Amino acid sequence: MIPSSELLPTKILPQCKYGLACYRTNPDHFELYSHPPDYKRREKSCEIGNVGIPVINSGSSSQMKSAFSPASERKLKLVKKLDEQKKSELHFVKLIENKIQSLIGQFELKAEEVAKLRQDLDKMVMYNQKLETALKVEIDQREQRELERKRILTISRQTPSYWGPNVFEEPYREIEISAQSAEYDIIEQLMNSTISKHGHQYGTVNGRDPTEFLINRIIQIQNNELWHLYCFKKDMIIRQNNNRLADCGSSIYLETDPVLTPLLDTKTNEYWLFHGCSRNNLYHLLHSGYDPRVSNLNGLFGGGFYLAENSSKSNKYIPCPGCGQNCVGGSMGCSCADQEDLEFSMVLYRAALGDVHIALKYDRKKYSHDPTKQLIRRPPKKANGKDLYDSVMGECMKYGGDRLQHREFILYDSGQAYPEYVIYFRRSATNLRRPINIKNLKKKCQEFLS
Repeated sequence: MIPSSELLPTKILPQCKYGLACYRTNPDHFELYSHPPDYKRREKSCEIGNVGIPVINSGSSSQMKSAFSPASERKLKLVKKLDEQKKSELHFVKLIENKIQSLIGQFELKAEEVAKLRQDLDKMVMYNQKLETALKVEIDQREQRELERKRILTISRQTPSYWGPNVFEEPYREIEISAQSAEYDIIEQLMNSTISKHGHQYGTVNGRDPTEFLINRIIQIQNNELWHLYCFKKDMIIRQNNNRLADCGSSIYLETDPVLTPLLDTKTNEYWLFHGCSRNNLYHLLHSGYDPRVSNLNGLFGGGFYLAENSSKSNKYIPCPGCGQNCVGGSMGCSCADQEDLEFSMVLYRAALGDVHIALKYDRKKYSHDPTKQLIRRPPKKANGKDLYDSVMGECMKYGGDRLQHREFILYDSGQAYPEYVIYFRRSATNLRRPINIKNLKKKCQEFLS
């Protein structure tokens, strides 16, 4: 290589202060500065790390000293500084990588939180939908209850005219009927005109079936709550039968083979019927009403409330107040002294029979046990397989039945009968009363009730 100083003889260039140790590669540098004759120009390098240590001529001690000149030291410092900078940059890159990893972790955590929030939102939406549905149902039910309440308030609670004025001034009252009144006379005749023979087994006096019931007193019951419930049940029976109960087969049947006691209301097939019980149960029947849920499931027609058209049949279920026996469910006969002086009580109910199932042929599986052999506490289904009858009448052999000597009537809903009278009486087998014409008695009852 020809030094640039020889190409420009007219111009003297200043010497490069680095001399042989010059590491410059820029061509402009050599146009501005001169270098020693032994200086070998270096090729331009693309990497700082490839900068070589200048070759030092071992022939001269001055040249060796120049190799370790301040310029060389600065170069070494620069290389060291560049190494440190590279380390610093690597450390910075590592920090950035760690930060990125941290951000990625945070993002993944936030993604899980977002997913959870979305799930919670979906649950809230579903809950809100369910709440809206439940609220709509509740509003509809409230409206129905309000309509039902208004309808109940419109139900006639008219009491029998012979109850007199000022009825229900008190929630519960017992009124003794005058023995000289027509009301007393009718009930006394109903008691004695429906006496029948029962084989001298239960409800006897001195081992014989009673031939007469001697009335001590008759009490009329005025129970506001029970009467209200009874009126509601009657209204329900009317609506369920579309106010056409008189056209039902059971109503037509009972016109042909009528009940011994008077028909009080054709819209509901309401009759006076008897019920015998112990003194212990009497209080609850009069104040709280009967409850079929606690009735004896071993009854012939399942668990229900049993009534009779014959006072003598109900008499069989009244235990002796002295020994507690001499009744169905207990032992036969009574050993108490002065049996004709013992006082018994029987309830005369108003019973809304509705559409009655007439049980001519007894079927234990049908009336007492369902197909799963569970004891029954409801009336049978009608022919459509959906609706239930309102009550059951077990038919007696006189009218084609195959099991019972006397009819019995069974109710399965509370409130379907109202305890209108309690009759306190004594049993007697001394006198055989002259038979009473039932048709004339019913006519007399209708005149009294109208």
